[in-house]
Amino acid sequence: MSRRLSSFVLIGILLAASAWAAPPVINNNDPQHFSWNGAQWYPTGYTPGLNAIIGRNSYDVDPSGTYYKAIMRDMANSNGKLMRQVFYYGQPDYEAPAGNCSVGSITRIPLTYYQRTGPGVASDGQPRYDLTKVNQNYIDHFKNFVAEASAKKVVVVVDIFDSWHLNNEVSANNCVGPRGRKFDAYYGDTVAGVLNNINGVNAKNQDSFHPSTSSTLTTSVYFHQRALVRRLVQEIGSFENIIWSVSNEVEHDFKTDLVGTPDYTAWKDLMVEEIRAAETAFGKPTHLIMQAKYPVFPATTPRLGLPDHIKAGGNDNYLVAVPAGVDLVRDMFTARQSWDMPLIADNDGGEPPMDSANGKRRKAWASLTSGGHMTWFGHLMPDINVWNDVKHVNGRKYFGYVSKFVDALNINLDAMVRSDNLINSGLSGWLYARVGDEYIAYMDSTPAPGGCPVSPDRTLNPTCFPEEEKGMWPGVNSYTINNLPNTFTATWFNPRDGKCQPSFTGAGPNATFNLPTANTDWALHIKTGTTIAGVSVPIPGPQFVKTGKSTEFGVCARGVGATTYAWQFKATGSASFVNLTNNGHYSGVNTPTLAITNVQGADDGTYRCLVNVGGTALNSGPATLTVVP
Repeated sequence: MSRRLSSFVLIGILLAASAWAAPPVINNNDPQHFSWNGAQWYPTGYTPGLNAIIGRNSYDVDPSGTYYKAIMRDMANSNGKLMRQVFYYGQPDYEAPAGNCSVGSITRIPLTYYQRTGPGVASDGQPRYDLTKVNQNYIDHFKNFVAEASAKKVVVVVDIFDSWHLNNEVSANNCVGPRGRKFDAYYGDTVAGVLNNINGVNAKNQDSFHPSTSSTLTTSVYFHQRALVRRLVQEIGSFENIIWSVSNEVEHDFKTDLVGTPDYTAWKDLMVEEIRAAETAFGKPTHLIMQAKYPVFPATTPRLGLPDHIKAGGNDNYLVAVPAGVDLVRDMFTARQSWDMPLIADNDGGEPPMDSANGKRRKAWASLTSGGHMTWFGHLMPDINVWNDVKHVNGRKYFGYVSKFVDALNINLDAMVRSDNLINSGLSGWLYARVGDEYIAYMDSTPAPGGCPVSPDRTLNPTCFPEEEKGMWPGVNSYTINNLPNTFTATWFNPRDGKCQPSFTGAGPNATFNLPTANTDWALHIKTGTTIAGVSVPIPGPQFVKTGKSTEFGVCARGVGATTYAWQFKATGSASFVNLTNNGHYSGVNTPTLAITNVQGADDGTYRCLVNVGGTALNSGPATLTVVP
């Protein structure tokens, strides 16, 4: 494709993205959650390796973005809404096995933000960097990725710098494990005669990262980082689908070679100020920033800061039925609720141990019922074959079902709190509630496989994680919830297939609920009163499906009474909808879930479901399916 044609394609994507209007914000009515354009936004997501876009799949290897387009297509089709990616990774890709810092261990040199003009060679044998010259292909590649994410309604957490890989794994020789600063563009050791740039910048000097008098000098790392931040905000700051992150895990300091006590707080705060200044200078919208300061704001003041993902809670992969003083996902969320900000848990590459799709599913529901949000980060997924492994395909599907549950049942998360004490006396089941009004229960009763005993404190068998395949409360198939409204409407939701059961009514203050299917996990939504009949939009939607693949659209009907479904289709270019019939290609046309097998070009178009709940006629509204080669 020519550069001119590529530009037109990008412009088209940018125009499509403009419909988003403004970036996500913290809900001032409930600072634990997000809103977007005045509506609640509950994201779950799935993240490939943090250098997936600018590492082994960067412009020099994949200039047309085949890899990230596949990722975004899969995210849209699974109802995924959030992912993280590093912008400045700062080093060659996959340098070495543990302890090997040799040039020969470098598998490939990815596209880099700075141009490698020389004169002279860097420590990897390639020409030295010129920190005053930026590689526009690098920026365009990342910009096109963000544009593709925008078109698929996915928000990108942009880790502007990558503190972990550049700083945590360094020692006196600046290369411990597979990474380190030895090959970074900012690194130099004039005593050893190693200098990776022609600008005299030496990252071994702490003051260059934490500037005082040197903050304006061209030999300061900070000077060039500030320029990078301004350039990045100028280039992609108009996108609404961005949450900035100052740096991936910024709290990890330099280890052995910097003089004095590292102060990452000062550096981080300065970088936040640079982002804000650049947004103002270039007329860009104000985005949320991870690692930004978070003072106590009045209710009328926009909240702009979020914690680093590693501080949000949930990075410990172990999950047991009754948290008891251990750093578990639900304990950590609860401890941080006083922060009054959304918490986005991230397993931080935890595969293994909590590697199965079942483990991912349970962790996502633990996050929802704890007042938080969940993304899954698989550090091995820069490889498309790993991304397409069945455990990740199912994991993305399960994560999308959590968002579907919130959206399809029109759940209002405002002011809900963890209320486990109201379900089975707190001994089994997780409950998140606005008591007297609305409740979400997660009931996980899958039977345990043999040979893997429960270890609440992980000392019995630290390599055995029974929660992977069994439920939290094996054999508990009946749950009693207390303090319910006098009259309520309830709906069961299946976390394994994303389908809703018909709604039913009940009476409080206490009620017992039997799982629709024993020894499996279920979610239950309860709302006070008799719910007014309604139907969700088809989820997921829009979808982007390759020819020959299969897909599904599903709706959830709310309200009580006999319910009927009729799926319809309007082909692209057609003026009207037609009723679908079960014929092998389409199935489930009179159920909540429409399945389309062996998708073909003729399936490109708009789908909707006509629903009747207790005599009330409803229209789900449209969802599009785009067939891609």
